[in-house]
Amino acid sequence: MGTALRVLAILFSLAAGVGVGFAAYELVPGAKTASEPTAAASPKPSAHDGNAARAAPSSSASPGAGAIASTSPQASAPEAAAATEDPAKCLPMLFAPGTFPTPPDLSEVCTGKKVTDIAKHVKAAVVKASGGHVNDGMQEWAVLGIHEIAAVAAMRGRCCPNADPLDVPKSPGSCPPVGDVLTEIEHASRKGAPDEDIDTVVAHFDSTARCIVRSGDTGAFGGVTSLDGGETTMFQKILHRAQGTTTSP
Repeated sequence: MGTALRVLAILFSLAAGVGVGFAAYELVPGAKTASEPTAAASPKPSAHDGNAARAAPSSSASPGAGAIASTSPQASAPEAAAATEDPAKCLPMLFAPGTFPTPPDLSEVCTGKKVTDIAKHVKAAVVKASGGHVNDGMQEWAVLGIHEIAAVAAMRGRCCPNADPLDVPKSPGSCPPVGDVLTEIEHASRKGAPDEDIDTVVAHFDSTARCIVRSGDTGAFGGVTSLDGGETTMFQKILHRAQGTTTSP
């Protein structure tokens, strides 16, 4: 589904729920990027069933893309810094500028449990805040697709240090457990985490998402049928914002 159709789908599916009247619009050129290369063959299944994100990343490399190494004693600094964050100030800063003209209620990102439900809540908040106009935030969330849950993990890891582990759908077939990958993303999103961790988790989630889509069993992930090529780029933007954002005056 192209970017324009995704935006329209979001508008019509959420309009009733958020009570927003939508106006006609034109998309900003270049919102969609070129298609990305096809990932390698699906990796072997992990012993973990993927039903919930674990409290800490795996100490060994995850199948297919190489996970982040175990957290060392020195890695406590990002967690200590995150503990001082105010989620109400931190979360809006992870969206495109202008997404929220007024302070939004994104508390569900920190208090929710089911990652797919949190993603729906965030999308509804973005649509409601747009006031019927397609802004940059709307375009980002229209393009994310299955990568919405990765974006939620990044936000939660960056701004919600005391949040419980996420409830994550089980990966189909031999695809890597999504819960493991989202835990890696939460750790990589914390301010002060090594830059190379971003590239690792982006590649790992991208590989996992492609495996899920190829399986055809995507009902638990919103019924996504394809990857259009721009999802990874949009997710990277959010993850880089998480790495570079501070709520200090």
